[in-house]
Amino acid sequence: MTDQEIYKRIEDTYNSEKGKGFITHLLRSFFPVGRGEYAWSREDGKVYKCCITGAKLGTKDDAWKVLQSEDGKEAWMNDFKAMSKAMAEGKNEYEHSAEFLAMKDKIKPLAVVAEKSTKCLSKEAYQQLQNFYMNELFRDNKHINWIANNERTKEVVKYAKKDGFIKKKREERAVHRKIENPATMKLGDLQALKDIKERMEKNEK
Repeated sequence: MTDQEIYKRIEDTYNSEKGKGFITHLLRSFFPVGRGEYAWSREDGKVYKCCITGAKLGTKDDAWKVLQSEDGKEAWMNDFKAMSKAMAEGKNEYEHSAEFLAMKDKIKPLAVVAEKSTKCLSKEAYQQLQNFYMNELFRDNKHINWIANNERTKEVVKYAKKDGFIKKKREERAVHRKIENPATMKLGDLQALKDIKERMEKNEK
């Protein structure tokens, strides 16, 4: 699939009644950027397949096994020699051997996975999902803006609790209201935020 086709599939899925929840799940699982990573190994014989394009995907361990096989090592070394020879002759391009191309065909594109989801994406689908996410934020899509703010708040609360700045549930709720929807803030939230601020200032001293 082309990038345009992948983007349209994401957009069409989000705009469908059943698909909106699925795309929401992916956005929450893979973003903010940094939550997605290439799969290291194939756990329990799991089959990796992109949930957007349907493409079969591999892992770093799969690629390593191909490269470390006897045929893989020989094909890689011969290709390296051909590249070195071409460079020495002042050529910018050289022809890959049939063995090297066959080895490359055995290495599937790597799956992008996230800790919070059992789904995986191809690199292209991950990029187009990110593009869709950013475009909808710029278009002021209220639903996706709320998702972004909610996930951002979770990260703020997570590290604030870890550092001891947030100690009570009411303080956690106050931070959520402040970032996600200030209009819903209550009188007690102001005191809760003040308490957090005082702890942070005390820590700086």
